[in-house]
This record gives sequence, C-alpha cells and structure tokens, in this order.
Amino acid sequence: MRKAMVFVLVAAAGLAGVAPLWAAGHTAPMVIPAAALHNDGENPNGFYFDQNGYLEGDGDPVKMFAAAYLPQGATVESLTLYAVDGTDACTVPSVNAWLVRVPINEAELSQMVGVATDGASSAIQEPTSSSITDGVIDNLFYRYFVRVDFCAATHKVLAVVIDYSE
Repeated sequence: MRKAMVFVLVAAAGLAGVAPLWAAGHTAPMVIPAAALHNDGENPNGFYFDQNGYLEGDGDPVKMFAAAYLPQGATVESLTLYAVDGTDACTVPSVNAWLVRVPINEAELSQMVGVATDGASSAIQEPTSSSITDGVIDNLFYRYFVRVDFCAATHKVLAVVIDYSE
C-alpha cells in the first residue's frame, strides 16, 4: 500500500510540471455562453433558448448583450464567436458579435473588436479577430460588454470567447 501511494504522489508531481496552455502570460479565456446573453427589449420574442445550450432566432432581428467582467489591466488578445449561420436571407445576414467599451460617466460606446459569420452553413463557424482597439482593460474609467446580433431560425449562437493576457 505504501509503495502504491508513493508512486501515485510521484506521478502526480510529474504531471504538475506540465503547464496549462494559457500559463505563459495568458489566463484561461473568458467564455460567455449563450445562456448569459440577454435581450435589449426591442424584440423580446425574436429568439428562444434551446435546451441544448444555444440561442436561436425566429426571423426578426434581435440584439443580445452580456457584461464582460475582464480583470483590471488585462490585454484583450482576440474575440471569437461560436455560431451557426444557416442562411444569408435575413435582415441580419450574418451572426455578428462585438466587444464594446463605454466610459463610466458617458453613454457613448466604442467597438474594441467585432466578428461575423461568413455565409450560410449548417456547421459551427468560429470567426476570430485579433484586431483590437484600446485593448488594455481599464475598469476605473470604462465598462465592458459583448453584443450579438442575429435573426433567422437557422442562426444559432453558442458562445462568445474573449482571450486575454494579464
């Protein structure tokens, strides 16, 4: 019994030396699941949440929002949208996502980065952008959120992922 326990401890110590992918200056990315997004109230019936964990449109354009609680001083590296874009024949032809910042004492937002799906496909698309404007997080003067727009019943939003380093 004692030898087996020593082996397990030695094996665990060896595995502990393997650093996770995000350890070299990165943290685990912030994942905003579809369940965290809420509607702006303009079209409260323009979507539904599927029990399989995604949002789906009903044919009318809908805007969804979620707060992005990024750590002070972090640098945003990229934004990725996980979505299905089953049609181009909609008022909002692509599924779009943006990371936005707004000064705490003002109501004028600025887009930090945006992505969109690329044409009709039944497969999950993962558009990513690393073209970030004002990428250093300053929670003392700004608030941050994600916006996602979609409309068709074949538009499905699974998640938005923000990769950042500290």
